[in-house]
Amino acid sequence: MNCPNCGTPLTPGTTFCTTCGAKVPAEAAAQPAYSAQPAYGAQPAYGAPQPNYGAQPNYGAPQPAYGAPQSTRGPVAFGQRNIGLCLLLSVLTCGIYMLIWFINLIGELNSCSEEQQKTGVGMVLVYTILTCGLYQAFWAYKAGDQINSAKSVRDMPTNPNHGLVFMVLSVVSAPLALALIQNELNKIAAHYGAPEVV
Repeated sequence: MNCPNCGTPLTPGTTFCTTCGAKVPAEAAAQPAYSAQPAYGAQPAYGAPQPNYGAQPNYGAPQPAYGAPQSTRGPVAFGQRNIGLCLLLSVLTCGIYMLIWFINLIGELNSCSEEQQKTGVGMVLVYTILTCGLYQAFWAYKAGDQINSAKSVRDMPTNPNHGLVFMVLSVVSAPLALALIQNELNKIAAHYGAPEVV
C-alpha cells in the first residue's frame, strides 16, 4: 500500500503517512501489503526471467594481483622541501629532524617510483639500526634506482650514476646524501608545480 498523496510505501494498518502526514483511507489501510519477493523456497518456472534484486558486483572480472604495482605516472602526492631548512633543523634538533626527514624521503620515494619491490619505512629503519647504519648506504643506492624509475615514467632525464653517488655520500655524510636525494625529489615535484613544504 502506498500513500495516495505522495506515493510513499506504508505498512498495513497505518492511518497517516509518515512522510507527508496525509490521512490514509480506511479501506487502503486494511489492505495487506504486497511483497515483490517470492515466497521462501519458491522456484521460478523453467525459462522464466530471474528477478533482479539490484546490480551485483562482477566477481568474475579479472582483479589486479595482490601487491601488483599501481601506476604512479601522474602528479606526485608530496611537495618540494627546502633543503637548507631541513639541514638546519637536523642540526638544531641534534639529528631528530633528520630521522623524520629520512622517514619522509622513504615514503615519498616509494609513492612516486615504479619499482615493484619497495622496502617499507619500518623495514628500512630496522635494517639501518641493526646494521649500525650500513643498510642506509644500500638504501641510498636503491634510492637512485627509484628516482631514475620515477623520472623515466614522467619523461624526465635520468642519471644512471645517482645510486653510486648517493651510496658514497651516505657513507661519508648521511645528511648530504639525504640533501641530494631530496633535490631530485624536488625536481620531480617541481615538474608538476607542487608547493614547498617543511
